[in-house]
Amino acid sequence: MASATQTRDAVDSALSRLVRARGTTGKVVFVDSGATGASATGAAGDGKFGGIPARVFNTINNAIDNGGLTANNGDIIFVMPGHNESITAATSLVLDVAGVSII
Repeated sequence: MASATQTRDAVDSALSRLVRARGTTGKVVFVDSGATGASATGAAGDGKFGGIPARVFNTINNAIDNGGLTANNGDIIFVMPGHNESITAATSLVLDVAGVSII
């Protein structure tokens, strides 16, 4: 029988595939400020941070800076329900990768 972690990872992987199947060949990364273990940098070193909902970035800006997004490649940042992020200044959220969709 699969453990709870294996089951969650399988569901997260299926969600990632579904998002990709819905219209992008680019990278899909996830953001959720309330998730346990949300990463600011993806520094875990496994290259998976942001790529599935179980390994999310904690802010949209961190996803842009550390998600390995490519300009005009159809990349998507998927903001999870309940995400809360305060944008206090124009420099708090720098959308410096062209062609990225934020959903």
